[in-house]
Amino acid sequence: MDYVNELRHRVVKDGALTAVLAFVAAGATVSTFFGLRALVPATGPEGVLIPLVSAAVVGVGLFGLWHRVIRLVPMLHDPRRRGLGIGLGVVLFLVAASINSWFIATSIGGTRAVQAYMNNYLAGANAQLGHAVQNFGSEQSLIPTIQNYAAGWRVQARNEAAHGTISGRQGSGPVVQALNGAADGLESLVVTMQRTQKDFADHHEMAQQILADLAKLANSSEAATAATQAKFSETAGHFFQKLREMDRMSLLPQLKLRGIVIVKTQIGGSAADNLKNIEVTLEKQTEELQRAVKKIETSRLSTEALPYAPTNQGTATWEHASAVPGAWLVGLGIDLLPLLVLLLLMLTHGEARDPHVTRAPFSVVDGGNSTRTAA
Repeated sequence: MDYVNELRHRVVKDGALTAVLAFVAAGATVSTFFGLRALVPATGPEGVLIPLVSAAVVGVGLFGLWHRVIRLVPMLHDPRRRGLGIGLGVVLFLVAASINSWFIATSIGGTRAVQAYMNNYLAGANAQLGHAVQNFGSEQSLIPTIQNYAAGWRVQARNEAAHGTISGRQGSGPVVQALNGAADGLESLVVTMQRTQKDFADHHEMAQQILADLAKLANSSEAATAATQAKFSETAGHFFQKLREMDRMSLLPQLKLRGIVIVKTQIGGSAADNLKNIEVTLEKQTEELQRAVKKIETSRLSTEALPYAPTNQGTATWEHASAVPGAWLVGLGIDLLPLLVLLLLMLTHGEARDPHVTRAPFSVVDGGNSTRTAA
């Protein structure tokens, strides 16, 4: 038998090579089955039948392709065809390795990857709640300032009524009424802000409870099921609805419209000078309050609704591979089997290119007494 026929016989008839291919194809079938079981949302008979049929098709297809490539490529003499054959083997390896490793990682760590995806979303929702709390706290920090302003105006009204410090006339009059009105307006604003503080605290507590419910769903063993994903998405919508309600409690628009009442009377002499001093003080307080409001408005953090897109184990395993490194390592480790087949292809290809060398006879010395010639 010449070299070419010997190689053809060894490649085509070698049962060990066929066994290796069958073993690799069986591994691909198993990984495809469990991977599709994790990806297919159906829970009835179709949840088993679809992955089973698909896995069988993948396994038989890979076995047939590999077997054909290993039989054919080593026999090719044209360099271009040999290159195409080797390229086909590389493509088969890459496809098998990527799909199988993804399926294996999904079946092993799919649920953990989904939990990581949901907890990542939960961290973003917590951050948005923190923004709302920080914004509201900045507004509430103005309460002492407004209280001081209101108290100052109230004192001015009392002094005006008792001593006529602004108009020079004692008793109740337009100036006293105006100053008391200014004090009443800001005292009313303080009451509104304090009442809003109570309402905000109630909404904050409810929002935290919703986040706790989301955390339970995100860390449950059923996190990857379609029902849990739908429930999580619905609950997330409720959370951001509550967050919008909290954001609408902002009193910055009212604070921006608030000013200090400037009182002017037709008087002269020292009383006019006193009134001018009061006007300057009140204008300064107005400017200070507006600057404080502007600063809070500028530093206000944005609160955005984060839409939740339900996911599955396969997508989450791919997008959050860092959350399940062990599953990917197992998948890649098992995919060394297709690499073994690729190496077999390369070896048989290389062997077909080596020229056949006729073995020279050699001698074997048996005990130093006799010699046998072997070929």
